[in-house]
Amino acid sequence: MVVCMGVPINLSRLGPIYNDAMEHNRGTIAFEVPFQNGLFVFMMFFEQKTEAGENSKDILFLYLRRSKQLLERKLYGSHKNGVFNIYTDDDIDKAVRDELEIQGGGRQPFDLRKFFQEINNAIPDHIDFGHFRKTLRENFPVVNRKYKIVDDAEKTHLIGPRLLPPDKHPREQTLRKLYIFIEADKDTVGKFISILKQKNVTLAWSSKEKPGVTIETLMRDL
Repeated sequence: MVVCMGVPINLSRLGPIYNDAMEHNRGTIAFEVPFQNGLFVFMMFFEQKTEAGENSKDILFLYLRRSKQLLERKLYGSHKNGVFNIYTDDDIDKAVRDELEIQGGGRQPFDLRKFFQEINNAIPDHIDFGHFRKTLRENFPVVNRKYKIVDDAEKTHLIGPRLLPPDKHPREQTLRKLYIFIEADKDTVGKFISILKQKNVTLAWSSKEKPGVTIETLMRDL
């Protein structure tokens, strides 16, 4: 038996993390929430289009890391105002049970709504940049196999800037690789991305390393 299936649940504590990502021009959210004996990885990727044509800043990718299951759910509501409504179903119920190793037939029915309320309360107000980058690096391949949240994932070495025509803009799928493959602090990466977008410049990447190329040297050149 499942309690409260199909009733929207507001994951409201995503609000501060979402607003911080938008404020700092970071097209990515990634963090982990350990809960009981499960590990739940929350990921959102802005600009990426799903197969249904929806912008994935409205799609929550929830990776259940222990049981290796990826859930994708539309988030409804005004995110900037703290509304992140999710609808549950039998698939989510089964996946969460598997992750938590909950067997059926107990005295108390599994309350999926209560679970999401508790997991929402466990979402932190702020994500440390090191934690964000580690979580993204470890888990982005799970989503990337289907949705390509980064371009050419096998190309991990930064080559240099490429000026775009006026009708084109740098893609988050390319800029996001800075968080995954480049060692630099949060402020440096954020400033570099802002310069790239301001100047309408994207980045070229290669499978072979080009010595001497760093974010700092490229920023000076730009």
